Amino acid sequence: MKFVDLDAMVENNIIHIIYLKREEEGSIRTDEIRKERKNLFIKRSNIYEALMKLIKKLPKSYRYRVIDKIEEYAEIIDEENSAYMEKYYETRI
Repeated sequence: MKFVDLDAMVENNIIHIIYLKREEEGSIRTDEIRKERKNLFIKRSNIYEALMKLIKKLPKSYRYRVIDKIEEYAEIIDEENSAYMEKYYETRI
């Protein structure tokens, strides 16, 4: 017979719920945060446009491979950030 550690399960569920709630709270924006995010969006947009111009200069046989690798890279960054934030909220309660 396998015993289940209910305390650990409850604690993990509570931590996960708090993480999700804080994630929701992160969507609440102050004017300062909106301005900062707008500036970051502008920077990101400019970089994206420059990158697309460079990619368009590549031979067609390379374009899609480069775009795929960039997307894969961005997904990994998102996964790393998500994992970091989850660990942060688990340890900073």
